[in-house]
Amino acid sequence: MHTSVGELGLEIWERVLIKPLSSALTGRIVRGLGAARQSPLDPALGDTLREAIRSTVAVRAFRLRGPLQLYQALVLEPYLAAAAAAHAQLAADLLAAGDVAHYTTHALAGLDREVSLGARYLDSSSAEAVRACYERAAVAAHLPALHATVAGLLRAAAGRPRRPHRAPAERRADLRRMYTLLRPLGAAALRPLVDAAHAQAAADGRALLAQPHSKDEVLTTYFLTPSHTHSPTYLNLRHNKMLPKPYW
Repeated sequence: MHTSVGELGLEIWERVLIKPLSSALTGRIVRGLGAARQSPLDPALGDTLREAIRSTVAVRAFRLRGPLQLYQALVLEPYLAAAAAAHAQLAADLLAAGDVAHYTTHALAGLDREVSLGARYLDSSSAEAVRACYERAAVAAHLPALHATVAGLLRAAAGRPRRPHRAPAERRADLRRMYTLLRPLGAAALRPLVDAAHAQAAADGRALLAQPHSKDEVLTTYFLTPSHTHSPTYLNLRHNKMLPKPYW
């Protein structure tokens, strides 16, 4: 197979420089990305980190088979392993430090930060892996704790919290953030939220029917008026595409 001078130079670069220094290079890159997650790097240091990562891509860019193999081995896989540990610790700290509002607010901010970090420093092919790593470690690993809060959130969003220290509108914002975090994980992760929303909708309907109004008045007020579309239960079901759009 014909090899150009440029390709030969890249092969020598990989064999003589990158591979012998691979452990040190990987360690510096992973530590640098970890530091960049905590706070913006000095511009010169950021450029150095970016070029070091790009060198692991460029050195095999001419190959038709496995052009990203070196990058994945030296950069992406070690980075994701370290990132997963950091994300898991972040989520545990958030859940320990506050309620679900605290967690969902900061977990979403952490996801945005991680996606931005990957876009700034890593190869574009890594975007989905970076996002999935965060979602697994910071959200999926804590589903039981999150699901345990759903019923209380829905009650509070409906204006009937057991401990009324947050307004219903704030709890509806909590529900929206939780939905945003759970949705990428699939139907199983969303199911407790959807089921609880259905149960809350049924409870709301029964409570209204039990009030001293005519059934026609209840039907008009609860199910057909635009004001009902602002109820937290309705909004959650609409968000999950479980209810048809209103005709008004």
